[in-house]
Amino acid sequence: MVVYQFDKPTETIFRYVCENPKANLIMLECLHNDYYNPKKSKANDNPKLYGDYAKSCTDYLVDCGLIFSKKEGIYTFFFPSAKGIAVSYTHLRAHETSQDL
Repeated sequence: MVVYQFDKPTETIFRYVCENPKANLIMLECLHNDYYNPKKSKANDNPKLYGDYAKSCTDYLVDCGLIFSKKEGIYTFFFPSAKGIAVSYTHLRAHETSQDL
């Protein structure tokens, strides 16, 4: 099994693409570190958006094979690949033996 090391922006973008297939770069540039933790950011905070760094994150995820891109007209959309889809806990438990428990 391959384990990939992500920084926070890459992790957030990967999670967003998995939950929102056909995400485009404009959507991803608007994400920020507290996107999945709204309680952490305060109402008057202005979180730093990923902006141009989102492109580097998607390039890394595409290179790893965890997402793939598809160009339609002037837009590039991102989708999770089969390699990047998480395996369910039940599926993992099915492979355990009594020694592992």
